[in-house]
Amino acid sequence: MKKIIALSIVSVLATACFKKKAVVAESKKYSNTCEPNQFWLNDNLIKEVGNQAHTGSYVCIMSTKNEFGLGLKQPLSEATNNSTLQKVKVSFWVKATKMPLKASFVYSIDADKNLFWEGQPLKELVKEENKWIYVQLEKTLPAIDNKDANIGAYIYNLEKDSFLVDDLNITFSTK
Repeated sequence: MKKIIALSIVSVLATACFKKKAVVAESKKYSNTCEPNQFWLNDNLIKEVGNQAHTGSYVCIMSTKNEFGLGLKQPLSEATNNSTLQKVKVSFWVKATKMPLKASFVYSIDADKNLFWEGQPLKELVKEENKWIYVQLEKTLPAIDNKDANIGAYIYNLEKDSFLVDDLNITFSTK
């Protein structure tokens, strides 16, 4: 009986030593609740609006003067600790004053030149005026092997519509 138990233990240990390790996705999350003391792209658009905010009392105000809104620019190598970036997941709240909302959420990768740029339109996701709408997006990115590249993720307001943005979350993931 002792031999069977000993053999079983050795067998389990040997199997464990030679098993492939599971690949675990790394991710890095950035959140901006639009409250003061947070550094992001175009944080000058963050203004106090009191109880008009989704949470807290600050929002990013997009207007006829603003083509580019709240976002994040990060060295690609820092976005996922030098691993290959594969996905970006984004969530935020939007309150539009008129329909259709012609803004997009943009993903860009740049080095000396633009390596990738794509916008996801918000008009199909935000269909009600003057109401906070929760938006979730996900983008699979092309493989970019350039250690000097930066990734950008931001609101793009091409038609310069007026709307509010709050509680922006961006997660970079390797899987």
